Amino acid sequence: DRKAREDSDRKAREERDRRAKEESDREEAARRHKAEADRKAKEDTDRRAREEEDKRIKEAEDKRTRDKKDLEKREAERKETERKEAERKETERKEADRKETERKEADRKEAERKEAERREAERKEADRKEADRKEAERKEADRREADRKESERKELERREADRKEAERKDMERREGERKEAEKREADRREAERKDAERKAQIDKQREEAIHRQLEMERKAKEEAITSPVMEASNSDPPQRKVMRPVKKESDRNLSALDVEGIQDSKAEVSTGKASTLRGASNKGGQWAEKMAQKKQAEHEAERNKIRGRRAGGVQFMDEQIRKLITEVKRLGKTGKGLAYVDFGTLFAATQDTMPALAATLQVAKKRDVVQFEGLMLMQGVDDAIDVILLRDQIEDTPVFKSFRQDPTEDQEEKPKGPEKCVSCSKVVYPTERVAANKKVMHKTCFRCSQCNTVLKLAAYAYNEKTGKFYCEPHFKELFSAHGGYNF
Repeated sequence: DRKAREDSDRKAREERDRRAKEESDREEAARRHKAEADRKAKEDTDRRAREEEDKRIKEAEDKRTRDKKDLEKREAERKETERKEAERKETERKEADRKETERKEADRKEAERKEAERREAERKEADRKEADRKEAERKEADRREADRKESERKELERREADRKEAERKDMERREGERKEAEKREADRREAERKDAERKAQIDKQREEAIHRQLEMERKAKEEAITSPVMEASNSDPPQRKVMRPVKKESDRNLSALDVEGIQDSKAEVSTGKASTLRGASNKGGQWAEKMAQKKQAEHEAERNKIRGRRAGGVQFMDEQIRKLITEVKRLGKTGKGLAYVDFGTLFAATQDTMPALAATLQVAKKRDVVQFEGLMLMQGVDDAIDVILLRDQIEDTPVFKSFRQDPTEDQEEKPKGPEKCVSCSKVVYPTERVAANKKVMHKTCFRCSQCNTVLKLAAYAYNEKTGKFYCEPHFKELFSAHGGYNF
């Protein structure tokens, strides 16, 4: 029993020790587990703190990046807005300039139209007043005849006739005053005419004196030229006799310009020199004559060259316009004018045959052959604009001669009686007379048929086919061939 109790106690003790050890192990494991958990929790906390700090730093960096991008974007938007605003203002300025130009052009055309209408109305009003005056005179004559017959019938009619007679006398008195005023005006104009003739006579005498002085100077120069010619001859010539040169119409003004604008003074002086050497030796005279003929031939060749260049430029532009008409009719469609084609198609088809297509279109538009939007078309920009053909036939452009007039051109025999103005058909007095291309006009009637500007003899143009005068700008605008026409 004692051993059993000892064994039982021993087992109980062992069991107690085992349980105490297990409890101790469990506590140690729990403590270790808790320490490990605390360590892991601390590591997790530190990791999360580091992650939070990294996230916060990254967010701050991202925010700075976003702010920088936003700032750059706003700056770019601001610059783009400023550029668009500048472009808009520039476009508005150009549009305003274009509208102002169009408005001024419209105002000018409207003013010209109103001026033409006013002149036409004044002419019609003058014709109507003249017709009314003649009708009134006829009626007045009929009334007077009736009053004369009816004056013998009744006293009332007699009184009426007396009143009308008084009115007639008053009209006659006024008519006499009018005729007296006209007579005084005619006397005044006659006095002005005589005064102008007297001044013209004085100017003529002054010009003759100047001409005599120039003649003397020319003779002196010719004598100086004749001396070396005589020395150059092989034989000793007899005593020299200088013949008086024959006066020619061209010798009156040695500095005059011919119809082509080329100075003829050198050729005329050479001709005068040759004529003065007739009394010199035969050898020297022949040499001078040959030199004069050579210079004259060179001068004529230069003039013909200039005429050829001008005529060639005009003919070239006429040929280009006719070629343009053919191409538009070939490539064009119907529906607008005679035919129409867009500029891009026309340029592609004629780029090898018509190198100056833009200039040709511009001249053709001025001559009302074609019509298109704008002033001048450019390849690549205005390809979609339609070129509309208005006419398929054109007349040859007249060749311009010169703005300078031949001084002997208007020296013709004056007709007998008073001269009449070819523009207004009224009498032309010497103080207001001007003659151009054998046409006599008042100075105020010598105007451009396009813009009505008063012209000057030093600068004007004349179309022989139409008989009209033009100023330089409008002659160039209407008839000159752009690109190859030389004035």
